[in-house]
Amino acid sequence: MSKLAQILVGDGNPNLGLRKVKTLGSAGYGAFQVAERQSILTLAATEQPDIILLGRFREPLEELEVARLLKEDDATKDIPIILYDAVQSTEIRDACVDLQLADLLEGETTDETLLTRVPAILRMSHMRQELQRRCETSAEFGLNVELNFDIDASTSSHRRVMFVSESSEYQADLYASLLKTGLDTVLEQSPYRAAERLEQEDFSAVIVTATLYDDREKVVYLVNHIRSNPVLFNLPSLIVKEPNIDPTEKALYAQGADVVITHDRDYELLATYVQMLLVRRELRDRVQNPYFDLLSAKTADRDAELLYSGAFFTQHAARELAVATKRETPVCLAIISVPSIARITTDYSKKHADHLTSQIVNWINGMVRLSDMIGRIGPSTFGILMPFTRDPEARKAAFRITGILQKSEFDLGEDVTRDISILVDAAVVEFLPGESADDLMTRGAKALVTGN
Repeated sequence: MSKLAQILVGDGNPNLGLRKVKTLGSAGYGAFQVAERQSILTLAATEQPDIILLGRFREPLEELEVARLLKEDDATKDIPIILYDAVQSTEIRDACVDLQLADLLEGETTDETLLTRVPAILRMSHMRQELQRRCETSAEFGLNVELNFDIDASTSSHRRVMFVSESSEYQADLYASLLKTGLDTVLEQSPYRAAERLEQEDFSAVIVTATLYDDREKVVYLVNHIRSNPVLFNLPSLIVKEPNIDPTEKALYAQGADVVITHDRDYELLATYVQMLLVRRELRDRVQNPYFDLLSAKTADRDAELLYSGAFFTQHAARELAVATKRETPVCLAIISVPSIARITTDYSKKHADHLTSQIVNWINGMVRLSDMIGRIGPSTFGILMPFTRDPEARKAAFRITGILQKSEFDLGEDVTRDISILVDAAVVEFLPGESADDLMTRGAKALVTGN
């Protein structure tokens, strides 16, 4: 069975490392454990795991030295690193910020905590990897885009943070601790008002309290609003909650929170996480922005500029499938057919059909991840290549797109007075080992016809 990711676990205690491997394996990840420093450095460079987890080693703080060496090597510097079972200390917290590590899990890390924190880091890792591969394909079409994931930590202090707390008794202390970090921190008491301001203004992260003194239903609403809003989707969120009250950590992670910490007046830890989230946000910007540069006259469909050409789509699909075969990771192809485009071409003109196509593509772009690639594979047919995605998740995305498109109305241009509804069909196929890109698309086309 395919693995959702490849994760390297470095731990000086092989038994503890193997437990983490087992935990990750039960959740569908491929993981391997290493106990020696040099083996970690060598395997990280050769295997290029999606994430590196570092536990404790024989020497105190040796995990920080391993992390530093990984960050200094060009071959491994961009791989996200998570410290787990970490000792609670100022030195480790400061190092996590200075080294720009992806996450810090203090104390004995439970399976639940590990499995709830990994996905957000993994999404960023996959976005970066897919961007690098898409740049390689773009270069074959004569388009070269330079990538730079190095982050200047000094810029984080100039970013704005929103602190949302209705009536927490810790509000003043938490707010003061954020101000001490030098961050431009804005206090907003109402989660509903916070949702509006986050859309209207520029913020780099949001911190929300979910305590006995806050309306916790509104907290859940705000977290879900951020994760389901295309404008706010990449905004990092940190929830500070009291222990043993609803919503649980698991529920908050399920709604889309990036980090949930239990409030025990550890304001230093709060500041550490905020600074780590700001670096995470800056990295997201550095990964996200080049995606838009990759669509140009050399790579895009000639009639819809936000859509890759069929030639680019097929060539890049071949690259994705080669990587998926090597790393044993899943890839899905969704095919979206809009027969209404052909009807509009016949009843009106190609110009009107192109106008409709551009709107449809805009809608689809807003409903998929940046790492998902949309291309035209037929006059009225679009392909969506979804790396690191299994069939159930791909089907859910494809049929959500179908439902929304069929419920929407589209205009055909200024010279057509009425809006129209469209017919949409969809099919999803998951890559099978040994298939070529043409094989996968042929099987997808058959699935579209048969409805399977």
